[in-house]
Amino acid sequence: MVVPDMDPAVLSDQALSLLPPELAAQLLLTRYVWAGTSAVFIWDILSNLKGDYMLLFKLKHRLGWPVAAYLLSRITSAAAVLGCMVFLTYPVGDCRAFHLGIALLFPIAIPLTSLLFFFRVRAVYCCARTVTIVFGLMWLAVLGTSLIIPIATRGVNIGPTPYCSLGDLAPYAETIGLNPGLFDTAVFLAISYRLVGNTHVEYRSWRQNARAFFTGVYLPSFSKSLFIDGQLYYMITVVTNIAAFILLCFRVLGPAYRSFLVVPNVMLTNMMACRVYRHTRLDLAQQSFLFPTTHRGDLAQNIEVELGAQTHSTAKQEKPRKR
Repeated sequence: MVVPDMDPAVLSDQALSLLPPELAAQLLLTRYVWAGTSAVFIWDILSNLKGDYMLLFKLKHRLGWPVAAYLLSRITSAAAVLGCMVFLTYPVGDCRAFHLGIALLFPIAIPLTSLLFFFRVRAVYCCARTVTIVFGLMWLAVLGTSLIIPIATRGVNIGPTPYCSLGDLAPYAETIGLNPGLFDTAVFLAISYRLVGNTHVEYRSWRQNARAFFTGVYLPSFSKSLFIDGQLYYMITVVTNIAAFILLCFRVLGPAYRSFLVVPNVMLTNMMACRVYRHTRLDLAQQSFLFPTTHRGDLAQNIEVELGAQTHSTAKQEKPRKR
């Protein structure tokens, strides 16, 4: 073991020198990307503290699954991303144990983030039984896939140094990115289809239908706000999920390159899902303050209930009075 009181920069350079040049370059680039990912995540958390405070303490809502999923996904995703950054940049010593501790966070963070997607698609379809069952089963597949992360990945020491690197990935490691990507894509397509179906405009060509499906043009005001504040961000997660999955499939690459986009993808997916949930809740709260429940559409009221903005009993009580 290298003397522990040496300059960390010297130790880091010595550790990289023990690796083949190609693997050392891959590991160094992954360090930079994961460090930058952590910085972006910290910035996002700090910049949204006001919104989180309003969401948790200023709005009248039931403390149910949506709020719990939002909080826990935020905490566990941040811990996982920051832990991965520390794993590659800090001389932790026992790399196997440290990596296992971080890997155990992913089966919590990823399913909780996907749960926010599930709540949204369920609300948009007004809790339809078929949609609930289909996307519920898909969410369980995401949970099952996430559970293999601690056994599909491992951490190793770089030679005798206390610095860490990623060991060879298991042959089935590609499935880590498959199910979350399929789930996010299915949610995006299902919600887009539903929102476009809510409009009564007669489109003159399939191109106009496609334009409405992917851009939200021609939609009613509330549906369009849902599209702009949700679907465009979900589309970003779909792209990053696909990119992360493709890299995992290239077994000729080193483990650092294959895992290159996993951490940024976890960060970005959580940022987008939490942003959509937070903005939807705050916007619905503002609308409920400005307009009575009876002046808002059924879609808005149902989303408000399912995302925890009000209880079902409250929604039922706010019916128009007979004159």
